[in-house]
Amino acid sequence: MNDELRSELMERAARDQAARNALSPGLEMRQWAELVEPVDRANTARMREIVGEHGWPGQQLVGEAGAHAAWLLVQHAPPDFQEECLSLMEDAVAREDASPRDLAYLTDRVLMHRGEPQIYGTQYMVRDGVPTLWAVQDPDGLDARRAALGLEPESQNRARLLSDRVPGEAEHDDGRSRPSRGASILDDLRANMGRDEIARYLAEFGALVGADASSQKLARATGGQVDLAVEAHRIAAIGWLRSWGCRHLRRADTPLTSQALRTWWDDWGAQLPGDHETLTGLGEADLALAGRAYAALRAAPAAHRTVKGRDLDVAFGDTAAAKLLFAIRPQVFPPWDEAIRLAFGRPGGADAYVRMLRLSAAALTGLAARLDVPVSDLPQVLGRPGSSPPKLVDEFLLIRITTER
Repeated sequence: MNDELRSELMERAARDQAARNALSPGLEMRQWAELVEPVDRANTARMREIVGEHGWPGQQLVGEAGAHAAWLLVQHAPPDFQEECLSLMEDAVAREDASPRDLAYLTDRVLMHRGEPQIYGTQYMVRDGVPTLWAVQDPDGLDARRAALGLEPESQNRARLLSDRVPGEAEHDDGRSRPSRGASILDDLRANMGRDEIARYLAEFGALVGADASSQKLARATGGQVDLAVEAHRIAAIGWLRSWGCRHLRRADTPLTSQALRTWWDDWGAQLPGDHETLTGLGEADLALAGRAYAALRAAPAAHRTVKGRDLDVAFGDTAAAKLLFAIRPQVFPPWDEAIRLAFGRPGGADAYVRMLRLSAAALTGLAARLDVPVSDLPQVLGRPGSSPPKLVDEFLLIRITTER
């Protein structure tokens, strides 16, 4: 046994839990970027090194407690790394070197990030302050599958969760659900804040990020209209995604990423809102269709990783899918960074994406009505003429979320 590695994993797991336990009730999302994200980033970077050197750190290498600590760190890692580790844990469980229960939790989380039904009923979404079970394969057999792993019936687990405070969707003293941080910010934009105050926040955002040279480069390469049927447009869009932080789309995987985009475009391109449509003009049927297109893109295999001689697919994921939809239809779709998803109390998925679109449209409509201007004029009125209305929402959310802790 590697006692030094075992101790390191357990110490990192302890820091993981300490960071989450330090979140103040009702302020979880404001404090997340300050308290939790740095710990998660450091732990993920170290876990990548450990897996690259040892493969999955199983019980023979680091003991039962050390292997469980490694699993916890992966549970809180980005989806692409969870995908890498899933097959490694499956092999470890097959040789009785890892916990089947831990594997069940990781399996469900990977399936949820893919937008697919889970198997063991371990993953929940927060809707209106209430933990709601993510879709399950074969619901009638769920409790039997859980019992085989020593897990309590799902109804008992849900009852326990309901008795706890739900991160991201705190409660009032009288028990009524309070809107998430993200929803509250959009409600301010829709109904409360004045033009000058909003413009100051957007100006602060502009000062922080500067000129968006990568988007200007994408516009030059595509003539201002991304068409993923054109290979040069796909290559330009992939480069733009990398410049916008989607580092899991490695240059070496560009041919695979490009082919995945072409396949997705062939299936969904004609079903997306048209070039001249807007977010505020979408009806419920349009939103539902956008959610399905988004789910297909986020789950599409965008890259490869080779771990212990095995090729693993890495999906586009929530962030890259949302950003690409923005690049394709900037008047319809806002980007959707992880910080914004967390502010809404949701890890991702099509349902959360559609809800964000719906809330963003309501915010733009309400703001335009209060300022007595068309929605299309909001960027000019608020001092961001180079941004689309959906991008304004993204900028306002990001600056509020990242500066108000």
